[in-house]
Amino acid sequence: MKGIKAFTVIELIMTLLISGIVITIAFYAFLFVNKQFGHYIARSNQMNEYALFKKALETDLNRSAFLVDSAGILVCKMYANSDVIYFTSDDLIIRYNEIATDSFRIKNTGFTASFVTGTDKIMNGLLVKLVLMGQDIEMKFDKNYSAEELINAEIKVSE
Repeated sequence: MKGIKAFTVIELIMTLLISGIVITIAFYAFLFVNKQFGHYIARSNQMNEYALFKKALETDLNRSAFLVDSAGILVCKMYANSDVIYFTSDDLIIRYNEIATDSFRIKNTGFTASFVTGTDKIMNGLLVKLVLMGQDIEMKFDKNYSAEELINAEIKVSE
């Protein structure tokens, strides 16, 4: 009788053992890469929220006739009487106007207003304090007024 060519049991066990080790390494590498990608997505989303918030706030401040601090709520008084209002909570900033309401998921500690000399309502400066990826960020904005704008703002605020 001729001998049959085949793998021995030891060879089969070694092949299964090596295959199991390779598959285990590949599985844990996949889990690690997936976790890192999740962190990347979270950081990217935070940066996008920050960029959108900064752009919206800069646009609103530049287009506003004047700024008012109303009990911790930022009100951008627009020329066309459609005010933009910013509300803050610990993890959320809400931007509201007649057309739409936007929410920005940004951790913040509120804003600090500086006022035009002689008033306690009309703001000429704004300091927004945010927490982005564990770091404190301060955004400073200034609003300059002409004498005519200040007189008109005083009249509108007093109404």
